[in-house]
Amino acid sequence: MKIKTIILVSLTMLSCTNSGKFEQSETIDIYGDTVVRLPIDSNMKLDTSTIAKWLIDNYLLGRKLHVDLAKTLKDMSIFKIRVKGEVATSVRRDYTFITIRNKNSYLLPVEFNQFININDKMMFGGIYNYREFDYYFIYEIIGEKLKRTFDSRKVKTGVKIGYYRDDECVEYYPKRLVFDNEKKTSIFFRGIVKNFCRKGQDRMIQQKQPLTKEEISIRIDYNGEFWVYNDSSKYKFW
Repeated sequence: MKIKTIILVSLTMLSCTNSGKFEQSETIDIYGDTVVRLPIDSNMKLDTSTIAKWLIDNYLLGRKLHVDLAKTLKDMSIFKIRVKGEVATSVRRDYTFITIRNKNSYLLPVEFNQFININDKMMFGGIYNYREFDYYFIYEIIGEKLKRTFDSRKVKTGVKIGYYRDDECVEYYPKRLVFDNEKKTSIFFRGIVKNFCRKGQDRMIQQKQPLTKEEISIRIDYNGEFWVYNDSSKYKFW
């Protein structure tokens, strides 16, 4: 009986592993303030299929991926990576893969949305999703590394540029605020915040219409060295 129990438990664990458990390489770190180049052979021709295969074999272990070319520049290609299939809410689905002169390649834990070149400084903006929240990251190429020079999670109690819950005191419209970088050295996110709760109270189940609606406008400025949150933004930290 004891042997049968052990076998049953082992089979159950094996079944769980094969049913879509998400694994990532522990030898490649893409979440720090500094991201180093990936250990990819510089002679490898990088296109969507070879990038997908390399990531499946070396980082996003065994997952099915969708790879799209997002932007090409003179010496650089930027790809959007998306994990296919069902994943837990705590699992990252979107990534950015960057290759420079087919020599240095990087993986970032963001959904790419903007390439920025100011005074020959090459930077990348992207949306970092954590559960029901979106935040904004900016990276800069410094030597053979990418440095994260802006992280909206670290502005006071955190600047959220997207929010996907619709049963709490606050709702965003749209769920991800509208991005604007028309002014080269400033980035804006705009939308509406709907408030459903009175001060000190939880949201009533039957509360379908907001008590108030407020315009939200988040501004991030480049000061010549790094990006900073502009305190004139119309944003209430929560």
